[in-house]
Amino acid sequence: MDNLYIPIAEIAPFFLDTLWAEGYRNFGSYFFRYQYDTIPFYFTEPAAIIPLRINIDKFEWAKSQKKIIHKNQDLECKWQAINIDQERENLFHKHKQRFKENIPNNVRNFIGEEEDYQTDNTKEIACYFNGKLIAVSFVGVGQNALSSIYAMFDPDYNDRSLGVFTLLQEIEQVKKMQMQYLYLGYAHQVPSFYDYKKKFYGLEAFDWNGNWQDFPRESNA
Repeated sequence: MDNLYIPIAEIAPFFLDTLWAEGYRNFGSYFFRYQYDTIPFYFTEPAAIIPLRINIDKFEWAKSQKKIIHKNQDLECKWQAINIDQERENLFHKHKQRFKENIPNNVRNFIGEEEDYQTDNTKEIACYFNGKLIAVSFVGVGQNALSSIYAMFDPDYNDRSLGVFTLLQEIEQVKKMQMQYLYLGYAHQVPSFYDYKKKFYGLEAFDWNGNWQDFPRESNA
């Protein structure tokens, strides 16, 4: 694993683009990349990592994604600075109940401390139903790309597919900001919890030799 610690508040947006394009992810000021996953309760042997991104020029809506957008048209979603208040803390602890293994213990594990997330390099998309916060997606902001960091949602609204919905909101934000890419983080060569990332048009995968290549979308609609 390659690890870097770079105060994110001090990073120029174009340098964030460079790190993401080299296969790095980041949680706050902690940047990392690795080619194999060895989590024992997910994999019986090392699983090859696939960094994924969406090239907005190649993106189009799948039928299932259009349905998710339509289902959530009554939500109000805001692009804004991150503020970890009690409402977000409560949402995080409710969301983490979905996990049986590798359970996260704090939202700051993903976005860092206040000096990390209260910068122009990190924002959130917060979605409200009748004034109630039911989903939040934390996003890194580069010069020509956004990078998904972490998304959480209220399991009471499972029928809304809020994890996919917030990712679709990120895609829309890339378009609004006239950027080129949305970095999705890591998936695996073998089936895994992260296979939802493989269901978008316009996917590209990093080959660990400095190249991004078209990646075939896994279709279920």
